[in-house]
Amino acid sequence: MLFAQNYLLRDPAQVADAHRAFAKHLPAPEPPAATAIDGRPLRIGILSSDLRGHSVGFFAEALLAEAPAGTELVAFCNATPAWADDVTRRLQARMKTWHQVEILDDLALEQLIRRERLDVLLEFNGHSLGNRLPALARKPAPVIVTMIGYANTTGLPAIDWRVVDAITDPPGSEHLCTERLLRLDPCFLCYTPPRDAVEPAMPEVDAPITFGSFNLALKISDEAIALWARVMAQVPDSRLLVKSTGLADAAPRSALLSRFAAHGVDASRIELLGQTPTRADHLRAYSRVHVALDTFPYNGTTTTCEALWMGVPVIATVGNRHAARVSASLLHAAGLDAWVAKDADDFVRIAVQLATDRAALSQWRASLRDRLRASPLLDAKAYAQQLHAALRACCTGAR
Repeated sequence: MLFAQNYLLRDPAQVADAHRAFAKHLPAPEPPAATAIDGRPLRIGILSSDLRGHSVGFFAEALLAEAPAGTELVAFCNATPAWADDVTRRLQARMKTWHQVEILDDLALEQLIRRERLDVLLEFNGHSLGNRLPALARKPAPVIVTMIGYANTTGLPAIDWRVVDAITDPPGSEHLCTERLLRLDPCFLCYTPPRDAVEPAMPEVDAPITFGSFNLALKISDEAIALWARVMAQVPDSRLLVKSTGLADAAPRSALLSRFAAHGVDASRIELLGQTPTRADHLRAYSRVHVALDTFPYNGTTTTCEALWMGVPVIATVGNRHAARVSASLLHAAGLDAWVAKDADDFVRIAVQLATDRAALSQWRASLRDRLRASPLLDAKAYAQQLHAALRACCTGAR
């Protein structure tokens, strides 16, 4: 229920209250004694069900690969070993200890975390699938930080900090979280691009202008459809390519097309694609898209980065909560603030301007990847230094 709140245009304060109510169902914290740091490297736990080729894995690599010398990393992997892949193996190689915890109940997991005598535990799930928040309710580590995996507060008093930035959670938004906000600027994330990505390529020269969304179809709100319909109305003969898990089935395809029809977009202008066999095939599909349109109020994250990595401009809006401001943060970190719309009219203007300048689109296709490589969005070393310094400050009470 809490996860679903992120998809809805609701008052952020009401959403925050719903998350706070979660704690009423859990035991009160019983924190262990704080560990003495005394200048030594930190002992950091990682709790996640997504240490693999998953959105979480793509953003976790930077903080693990560039951890300060001597840092001890202890993984608590809440996923079956059958899900392990090349990303899992790279992450596993960074760990001092790797625990498979998917078969442990909450009490057993809590006790295991306590036995590891961590300085800080990083929680990567929030209320997403595979989370173990109930095991953290009694605070098995002296400092617990939630980050990467969930676009909202956890509502759990035992969790001390939540990693954000000044765009996703600007000053004045603290009341929407139960955690203290640990702001990493310019962006709370650092992207590790997929190693199997093909080179960016433009659509065929005679292809109609094609807008695209590769976000989960669940993120496509009626408000987003209405805005995208305005864009398509101003670009005659344009098309829309929507790619999402589940769209291979007739029922969700029909339902989505009906929603577009209600806003005047004929089904003949829309192509729906389901899941592709490999990630390389998924990324290759961007060669059919001229301009990507971001979803709201729940923005893309990995999809925003993937589109940019494949040379496709992404047009985003700025909403009133974290989930609705993530793409703005990512685009800012990439130096692409011009693609962040101030309002609906600005969104239409930017999208139409880009779509009707094929020469500029070709230039972006050829240059975006290098631009990302040189930006803070991919600067793993700087990101890890900033994050690990902030974690140390959290452990020593300096924040």
